[in-house]
Amino acid sequence: MSLLPSPGVRLEDALIARALRLAAAARAVRLREEGLRARGSGAGFEFEGYREYQPGDDPREIDWDLLAREPERVAVRIRRSEQGALWQLLLDDSASMGLGARGKLQCAAELALTVAAWGLFEGANVTLAASSGARAPLAEQIGELPGVARWLESLVAQGGSQLPALSPKLRAQRVFVCSDFSLPTAALAGLVPRAGTRLLAVEILSPEEREPPEAGEWLLVDPESGAQRRLSASPDRAAEYRRALEARSQQLDQWTRATRGACVHLSAAASLEQGFASLRESLRR
Repeated sequence: MSLLPSPGVRLEDALIARALRLAAAARAVRLREEGLRARGSGAGFEFEGYREYQPGDDPREIDWDLLAREPERVAVRIRRSEQGALWQLLLDDSASMGLGARGKLQCAAELALTVAAWGLFEGANVTLAASSGARAPLAEQIGELPGVARWLESLVAQGGSQLPALSPKLRAQRVFVCSDFSLPTAALAGLVPRAGTRLLAVEILSPEEREPPEAGEWLLVDPESGAQRRLSASPDRAAEYRRALEARSQQLDQWTRATRGACVHLSAAASLEQGFASLRESLRR
């Protein structure tokens, strides 16, 4: 039996409906913001709109007229041929993800379900993998979202800290990594994306991890090794801990910037709506 507070994942039907609403709204916002035209009914309509230029994009697709009008905006045309792009979702399901009243794995799974729905609404194919080695079947249609939810519900927080490496066989346009990143930055080497791939790291920490008590006693438990240590809490010790936590988060920010990606830091107590909004905002930077 697991001694972790929240090792499993439970996704109710109402949550799937919320994920679909958020995903549909995200697509609608993108269409408005990028000034996309309504698709023509005739054959041969290719142009769909614009998105930010990314390393690896074909320079011939840069809209030079738009660049002349808006020098700060380097954009490429989105065409119908980008339908069927691949989004990869990588989830950490190690033991530390089961910490907190609302487990970090639960938070990651809810967010992953919503991102999967968003990708499917955008016409992308979606693949999911967990650090335990579990992989979900490729999802290609919105109707497959309940199957994605069932796969997420099969995950259990257990085992050591690691992350699944990006598959060399898959050329993903977007990669989302949900983890508490309680591992050395060197362990992220397998996540360096290909040219043209946008990576978003989602760091999820429990409220207990983010704000330690300043009085009483701490019982520090490594959920993966079982090692325990008792410490007397104090304001100075709590401040030192917060500085160390902030340094780790800054290290993660630096790593994602170096890979031309982005990072978002979430509390496991945040609502799905709050977490998804933060994720989308990070992608726009």
